[in-house]
Amino acid sequence: MSQKTLDQLHQELCQYRNHDADYHDRMVHEIPDTEVIERQTFILKKCLDKTVLDIGCFGHLHREIKKVAKVAYGIDHKMIPDDPTFFQLELTRSPLPELKDVEVVICGEVVEHLSNPGLFLEELRAKYHCETIFSVPNAFGSFHVSWIRQGKENVNEDHVAYYTYKTFTTLLKRYGYKVSEFYWYDNPDQVQRQGFNEGMVFSTI
Repeated sequence: MSQKTLDQLHQELCQYRNHDADYHDRMVHEIPDTEVIERQTFILKKCLDKTVLDIGCFGHLHREIKKVAKVAYGIDHKMIPDDPTFFQLELTRSPLPELKDVEVVICGEVVEHLSNPGLFLEELRAKYHCETIFSVPNAFGSFHVSWIRQGKENVNEDHVAYYTYKTFTTLLKRYGYKVSEFYWYDNPDQVQRQGFNEGMVFSTI
């Protein structure tokens, strides 16, 4: 009985991977063909005349939210002085405040920073039963390719995860969230082909 060459074994393995139905059922997933939006504009529209809880609020967007919202509470680990609606805390290390009048929660560019995102999502779901907007960077964003070709990663030094459409929807589902709206987001001046966009926005209930 003749031995198979490494090339023959490799070809058989590739053929198995390409044609195995169970592999495709488990591993290959459709991505939504949906609108590409400007993230901050979308979030501001959701906050118009609402009582908002903005998690990870340090920065320009929270200041804009405060201009359009009825009330804008904020949470961040960085201090915002002289703001009576701000709570300084470390997510998953300190309990979230219980604010009874919140109509929409904004959780923008936060989950990819968390060592234990499931613990955070579980607590958030238990305390706030309202529309929650999540935005996260896209693991398959096209800008990564040019950096990788240079032998580098373009990644925030505080990130511990990158999500795809499939992995983030799976994470949300595990903790009881239902996605009611989904969009890709990009810089309006650099809109990429769908699926290769900078990030993703999920509106959940």
